[in-house]
Amino acid sequence: MKKLILFIAVLLMGMNTTKSQNISLCTGYTFNGDVQVGKNSTAVGQWGKKLYFGTPEENNYDPMYIARYNASSTSSELRVNIGDDVYDKFVVGSQFYNSTTFSPMLTVVMNGNVGIGTTSPSSKLHVAGDVFIPAGKAFRVGSYSDSGNRLKLWQSGNVSYIDYSPQLNIRSGINTVATFDQSGTLMLANHLVVPVNKTLFLGNSGSSTQHSKIRFVGNDTRFEYGGNLYFKLVDNDDLIIAQFDRNGNFILGKQGVVTGNRKLKVDGDVIANRLITQTNVWADFVFAEDYELPELNEVKAHIKDKKHLPGIPTETEVKENGMDVGEMQVKLLQKVEELTLYIIRQQETIDGLKKEMQSFKNNK
Repeated sequence: MKKLILFIAVLLMGMNTTKSQNISLCTGYTFNGDVQVGKNSTAVGQWGKKLYFGTPEENNYDPMYIARYNASSTSSELRVNIGDDVYDKFVVGSQFYNSTTFSPMLTVVMNGNVGIGTTSPSSKLHVAGDVFIPAGKAFRVGSYSDSGNRLKLWQSGNVSYIDYSPQLNIRSGINTVATFDQSGTLMLANHLVVPVNKTLFLGNSGSSTQHSKIRFVGNDTRFEYGGNLYFKLVDNDDLIIAQFDRNGNFILGKQGVVTGNRKLKVDGDVIANRLITQTNVWADFVFAEDYELPELNEVKAHIKDKKHLPGIPTETEVKENGMDVGEMQVKLLQKVEELTLYIIRQQETIDGLKKEMQSFKNNK
């Protein structure tokens, strides 16, 4: 550094002589004061006098120098020329006083690439290390304006932000794997994978009732929701086609309420290949020895008075309360078995009458 200062100082002293001339310093000098390169003012659009490092012809004509350039009457530049081909570099680094090792920190290559932490930058800015942006400051790509096409990264308080417009694509190579549009909608090109024992939240993850979540626990998939869970058509938000309420009741069809101990309500017809109901009672008790089969005259009187079979709900009751399919099957089977007993009893009576008639004929 002392030799550089000495070199600059001696050169400028030579230039401040009454006659402008080039000075070459080959030995070390020390100056205590200002050093000026160039005696006269530099015109606008012109280069001032140059401070060369080595000769212009050195190393196969790689001139390295610094000079003033007046771009306009109010704009000045200090220009650094680092050579004339892509292999020439401007390198800023450090070297300890007792070391012969130079450690590069900043490199500017002749092609315009700038490297921090690397001497071979492969892009306009190549940083071989972390980049720190303080809170309240932003990293911008594209428009500097917050209203233009842009990508902006910044942090405010404890919250980090990504601001983009009009669309943010996430790519793997040449393939777009995810897209955020301007409304915040996320579109995935493939699957969304949630690891086992992790949770996918939909809605407010901090509220116990204002969100839904999908959890994968072991081999199980759990869908948990707060409030009611509705299924709707994409093109008709007012039409609810299915609903789970907070009690786990399922409503299929239009929106409604499941009352009592019922778990399923269907607003429409149901088609099934098989329907199995479980019941703890069956109608075989009709065939027990102690079963009291109603007399037909009692059944007749009940029908005449009530207008329905004994033990069978009325039309009004079915319309108001619905019908328990399993219970009704038991009741209907009970009536079929009672009819069977009536038929058997009637057949026995007929057979007895036939015998009496035959005996009467034989005794004539």
